[in-house]
Amino acid sequence: FGRGGGNLSGARAWFAEGKEPGRRERGLYLSAARSYLFNRVLAARVAQGSWDRLLIGELAVFADSNSGFVVTDPGAEQTRLGSGDIHPSGPLPGLGGMTPADEAARLEGEVLAGEAELVKGVCDREVRAHRRALRLLPAAARWEPADRGIRLDFVLPAGAFATSVVREVIRGPADA
Repeated sequence: FGRGGGNLSGARAWFAEGKEPGRRERGLYLSAARSYLFNRVLAARVAQGSWDRLLIGELAVFADSNSGFVVTDPGAEQTRLGSGDIHPSGPLPGLGGMTPADEAARLEGEVLAGEAELVKGVCDREVRAHRRALRLLPAAARWEPADRGIRLDFVLPAGAFATSVVREVIRGPADA
């Protein structure tokens, strides 16, 4: 979110005061606001243990495209979820786009209600809504002993952060 959260603070100030930032800052502020909102939904899903499972009304996204569908029967999609073909998703708020329903919509609505000014600010700037997978599955993952530690190799999709994967490997499931 920028040094000291400055991009998120800049977005909040922009949305509250209406003073148009420069072109570069505009993109950084919008990206920070949307990422922050996505992270809030993801944190809520992690806290409730649903980040890696489908909820009723979930907008599942396909692993290899930007398309998805609303899940009406999570049990019927368990095989595709388990194989990594589909993933639960969270919002990058904006205008238009597909939205979840039922349980998934209620959860997102509750989380985003606490950040209504950010959501409104993004929508007022006519940014298109998008969905992002709540989980990522590194490809070609392997590890081997190395001098004073281990060497990790894996492939991530564009926009994913290796530092997040390494943090989870170091923490491990027992630390979660």
